[in-house]
Amino acid sequence: MTSRQLGINIDVELMEGQKNRLLPFGTTSALGRINLEGYLTYRRVGDEPLSTGYVQFFRSGRLESVGMSVFEVDSIGRQILRTVGFERDVIDRCGQYLAAMEVTGVEPPIVVELSLLDVKGFSMLLSDEQQALSVVGLGIDRNDLKLPAVLVNDWEEAARAAKVLQPVFNGL
Repeated sequence: MTSRQLGINIDVELMEGQKNRLLPFGTTSALGRINLEGYLTYRRVGDEPLSTGYVQFFRSGRLESVGMSVFEVDSIGRQILRTVGFERDVIDRCGQYLAAMEVTGVEPPIVVELSLLDVKGFSMLLSDEQQALSVVGLGIDRNDLKLPAVLVNDWEEAARAAKVLQPVFNGL
């Protein structure tokens, strides 16, 4: 997410106060810390040194979120993306990120972009129900999917994240 506002320098203490709105995709909690770029939240599993996701809120007002827990390999070895849970999570998280941006003084318009990286061969699972697992197609045919960007013009529009993000999901 990127604001078109130039010359902004957000106070990292304001960012830190928004920690609960800055959770990575697919997580319910995260660690956080101030860093050179602004404020970082991240999620680790156990004592593993690698993160399963992070959110970097830059002093410039830009926000980047990365999540790896939306992809999985099923019991027969298929690489899948659960689209229903993924769409819900993206809508919820983007709504939270936009709320954090508003509280910290970022001004619209804001460009929201979504990319799925290194997904060649993954299939889309259309249902979360165990009884109705429906994998569509032969899998994604390219390594990176860069979905259409959407423009959030004001905070009223941001409050309707599901409607604003619909063109992004239509790209899937």
